[in-house]
Amino acid sequence: MAAEFYYNKCRYTCCIVNTASSQELRIRNERGEVLAVEKGKTIGLQGKRRENSKRVNVSQPYLYNLIKAAMNALEIADKSRMLMEQEAVIEKQNEQVELLKQELEIFQRNKILSLEQEDKLLHLQNQLKEHEFLVEKQKKKILKLEDAQSQFPQTISLENAEKQVKSKLGLLAWNCLHPASQRDLRNAYRYYKMIKAEEFTTSADYSDAGHPLGLVAEREIVNPFFKQLYQFLLTKNTSVSFFEKTPILLGSINLIVDGEYTLGDLRILLSQQWQTFTKFSLQQETMPKTNLYYTVERSDKISQADRLLVQQFLRQWKHPLSFWLAQSYAAASTIDQIRKLRNIAAHSNSMHLWQFTELWFLLVGSKTRKGVLQEIHHNSSLTENVCHAVKEKAVTFNYFPTYSSI
Repeated sequence: MAAEFYYNKCRYTCCIVNTASSQELRIRNERGEVLAVEKGKTIGLQGKRRENSKRVNVSQPYLYNLIKAAMNALEIADKSRMLMEQEAVIEKQNEQVELLKQELEIFQRNKILSLEQEDKLLHLQNQLKEHEFLVEKQKKKILKLEDAQSQFPQTISLENAEKQVKSKLGLLAWNCLHPASQRDLRNAYRYYKMIKAEEFTTSADYSDAGHPLGLVAEREIVNPFFKQLYQFLLTKNTSVSFFEKTPILLGSINLIVDGEYTLGDLRILLSQQWQTFTKFSLQQETMPKTNLYYTVERSDKISQADRLLVQQFLRQWKHPLSFWLAQSYAAASTIDQIRKLRNIAAHSNSMHLWQFTELWFLLVGSKTRKGVLQEIHHNSSLTENVCHAVKEKAVTFNYFPTYSSI
């Protein structure tokens, strides 16, 4: 197991290597220097090559704290691996649940059942309940693992955070989200509660709470839109073979296989006008009562023909997201407002409480208005047919810190 971490604003990689007599922790910095220390020893080796490394006392405060940070990073990496394994179990159980539901539907279509079929139906119903129970049990295990993995104080558990988010978002929308988006929403709400609970937080920075919300918007709105749009445009272009995966230019946006796109790219394709926050409003510590929004016009970025092509795509795309995106001006306005707040959380050193709250309301909703995720998934029949969470790909480190001579 290897891990990457930051200590004192510097990037390090680390791993534990089995030696002939013990285990050795190796920490490598960006200059290629390695600190190696055996388990239980107070003297380690530091240098680029083992043969000319110098002996150092690792009980010195800086090295001691560096080692603690490395061990903590390895522990988190190990628990992340366990989380991925648990999520894989849940995915298999969910697949089993879907198969059982399909079998149940077949039986329930028959109004008259034989005794044997009735027994089979009862057996399937019991199996379904059992698997759904196992799924919930596995989810609770994951939440406990994530709690144990967290380096932050336990102001609110992830299980309680999930309950709160579910109650605010609604079960229908929640169940349609990618597992990574569910995790990001839990974390966003938890960070918000932790920051708000601290003393003297009048000017607190809510960036840690806001950043996961930006990831959710990109994963749930931007990614599926551009992936399906590219496939649609490939089928429209008869001169290009599907297997060639040729880049397609749409306005100023270059569409490619597995390309990376932004909220800014999406708003331009939807409308030539949208309403967004003024620069003045985003500089204020509290939400201003006037001069909050202004209207942007960007008709130069995409031709009318290309925009009509996007509208044609949305009409034929049988997905809950397509109905919401078809509200061109309203959708582009919401997307750009999310984009601006997301950028503050990702690139600024200070996200004010009102900015986080507004980002949360735009995405999740409030008592008086629906959020984007609720609006997208309000059509239950279409949502249930289309929403299948995709398993998040695990990110692993294949690089193990070594000396340059190895």
